[in-house]
Order: sequence, then structure tokens, then C-alpha cells
Amino acid sequence: MGSKHYSWVKGIDIFSKILNLNNLTIKLVLWDLGGQPHFKHVRSNFYQGAMGAMLVYDITRRSTFENLENWRKEMLKNTSEEPAIVVIGNKLDLSNLREVKTEDGRRYAKGINAPFFETSAKDGKNVEAAFETLVKMILEKR
Repeated sequence: MGSKHYSWVKGIDIFSKILNLNNLTIKLVLWDLGGQPHFKHVRSNFYQGAMGAMLVYDITRRSTFENLENWRKEMLKNTSEEPAIVVIGNKLDLSNLREVKTEDGRRYAKGINAPFFETSAKDGKNVEAAFETLVKMILEKR
């Protein structure tokens, strides 16, 4: 399962990832959009055609969790069809610095009817499971 990372503009990163799932080879193109206010007008264009979304927050920074609903609303406002969504609490490797309880993330995900994962991008814990779940959801909608 390969992946590539491209930096386009500071604050906007593009990743590609290959998944092999159910005898299919699937290439994902992921846009990590900067949250800074000056990117607001640019972000709306990137939502067009999105088939899935990972709403990611940092478990060590409560403010990132509190902003999830704003991100979700902005995304839904700018997509023609509701994308498949998974909710991810990242930086599980720093759980000793946790500001967001696991149950808070689970409750939010349940409220929007989305799967929930806690992951560590650093050590890879639950990352593949989150991607596979999102891809399965996208395939089920098609």
C-alpha cells in the first residue's frame, strides 16, 4: 500500500494512497486543507466532488475537536452530495497529553452516524482501518 505526499501551497497538502480492497486496487487522493481563515474561499472549491471525508482532530488539543462541527458544516455546504464520513481522533501516541476523551469522540461520531477511530499517524495505529472503512463506505454508496 503505497502513498505519496505533495505540498502544493503552505497549508494545503495533497496525498495519494493506494489501497487493495476486495480484489480492487483503489487510488485515493486526499486533500488536507488548511484551517486558516485566509484559505476559506479556496477550500470551498476543493470540496466539490468529494466522495468521502475524514474529520480529524488532535486528541491533545480540545480546540480541534470543538471545531469539527464547523468543518463538517462547511464541507456539507460545499458538496452536492453528502460524502461518506469517518471521525478520527489522532495522536494516540501522545495519549498522556490527552485533552479530548475517547467517549467525546465516540459520542460526536455517533451523533452524525459516522464510524470513529483513534489513530496515531506516527506509529500507524488504526490508520489503515480508518482508510479501509472510508473506502468501503464510499463503494457502498456508489
